[in-house]
Amino acid sequence: LWYHWHEKIFNTPLFRLVAFACLIILIFSCKKKETPPCICTEDYNPVCAGGNQFPNPCAALCEGFEEDELTYLLTQEQINTGLLVEVDCSSD
Repeated sequence: LWYHWHEKIFNTPLFRLVAFACLIILIFSCKKKETPPCICTEDYNPVCAGGNQFPNPCAALCEGFEEDELTYLLTQEQINTGLLVEVDCSSD
């Protein structure tokens, strides 16, 4: 008896339509997680990542690079001198 009742209800076009509508509602009601804005200081500590130069590690990390993908360009002593450097990061 259960099998026949189950077969009659779940194999109807109306049930399939309602199930499909519920699935669509479920899919569109899921929201993507919003990532918080990335805020970096303006410290000068240039790094290369992905063939691009960034003013500091934070800026590169905000672009989606991982720490192990960063190439630091200056020592702390060089940073303290305040000299700006332009490096070709394309070979990175």
